[in-house]
Order: sequence, then structure tokens, then C-alpha cells
Amino acid sequence: PIYWNWTGNGASVTVAGQMRLVDRQLALLANADADLRVLTPFVRATGLSTAGQLTARLSVTGTADEPRVNGDAVVDDGEIRMLDPRVLVTGLAGRAVLAGRTVRVDDLTGIVNGGRLQARVQAESDPTRGTTARMQLVVDGAALDYPRGLRSELDGDIDVALDGTSGTALAGRVTGTVT
Repeated sequence: PIYWNWTGNGASVTVAGQMRLVDRQLALLANADADLRVLTPFVRATGLSTAGQLTARLSVTGTADEPRVNGDAVVDDGEIRMLDPRVLVTGLAGRAVLAGRTVRVDDLTGIVNGGRLQARVQAESDPTRGTTARMQLVVDGAALDYPRGLRSELDGDIDVALDGTSGTALAGRVTGTVT
């Protein structure tokens, strides 16, 4: 049996379960609660800072060579600050669901530079078919200082699709409207 519990400033992680060495079978449960400010030292060099709360619940089963990961991760009251260009995302909230080789974010919402942000993402990786991903992003009324010195506002409805067959590079397509 495995039991590991780590608690630090703003974060706690618990992993419990077992791994049989004979056939390398896994049966693990992992729970995490973290203040996203713990990421800031790792992304500071890129001009980013983060805040908010992350709660994750995962199960890992199968073999060590081909694990199956299922669960979800929830972000609440998230914040991302970028220095250049100046971008502030606040009130970020959403839930990612992991189901085997698929990751899905149904409704990620927030405020970006004073405007409404909504995103949906789905990605799937299959050893025989390759990787596919799709992101839909809607922004309404985001204030910008672009070009520098000109106060402008951005509205966008963008769809990004990526497709890569096994062994080849990802190919993609971006469609939509930006005003």
C-alpha cells in the first residue's frame, strides 16, 4: 500500500493506493488542493503571475506502462496577469474532465481586461489515430492598449482545430471572427 500526504503553504496533496510489482498493476487515488500563487515563481520569467484555487481529484488504474487517468480539476477565482502585453484575466472558473485519453473543458469563464471570456476545449490522444484538439474561444469587450497608445476593444469568436496522425506533426486551422 502507498500513502503519501504533503501539506505546505497553500497546497496539499494526498496519494493513496497500491502498485503490484509482479504485474505492475496500478490502483491510485490522488487529491490536491492548491493556491495557484505557488506557480508564480515558475512562470515569473515569462512575465506572468497566477492566483486562484485548484482542486483536483484523479484515479490512476491499469498498468504502469499504460495507465488510465480519470478525474477532474476545478479552478475557482483564478487570475492570470501578463506584463507585456498588459493582460489581466480575473474570475477564472472552470472544470477539466479527464477520461482515459480525453481531456474536456466544457465551460471556462472569466473576465479579460474588463471583457467577458468563455472557452471550451477538447483534446484526445490515441496511439493509433494520433492527437486531435479543438478550442472555442469567445471574448466580448476586452480592452487593449494596441497599438501602444491607442485604446481599443476586442471582440472575438475563434475556433482552433489541431489534428495529427500518429507519427506526423500537428496540422491546424484557425477560423472565426475578430473585431
